[in-house]
Amino acid sequence: MDQSNRSCLRIGLLWRGDRFASVPAPGKTRLGRIFEELDRLDVHAEAVVYAEEANAEVREQLLALDGVLAWLDPTSQPASRRVSSVRRFGWQPAPKDARGS
Repeated sequence: MDQSNRSCLRIGLLWRGDRFASVPAPGKTRLGRIFEELDRLDVHAEAVVYAEEANAEVREQLLALDGVLAWLDPTSQPASRRVSSVRRFGWQPAPKDARGS
């Protein structure tokens, strides 16, 4: 899609990985379908690969976005470590009434 026709909304799709490895094409990731759907809605989506050694760099990337969807794999890291990483950026779950529940 032509980038000039995109909405101003920029969403990051975040997952833990090797920040310094080449990021695969969005369609080749486990979040490929989400990238596709955001593209269909004319929302710019970008990969945000989280690694603790690049904390400041990831933070700067996130601050430049309008929002973020985070993939937290409960089988790859202990829960306490995941939660502390997320809280470090000040992210909070949406209030229950905002989730439509």
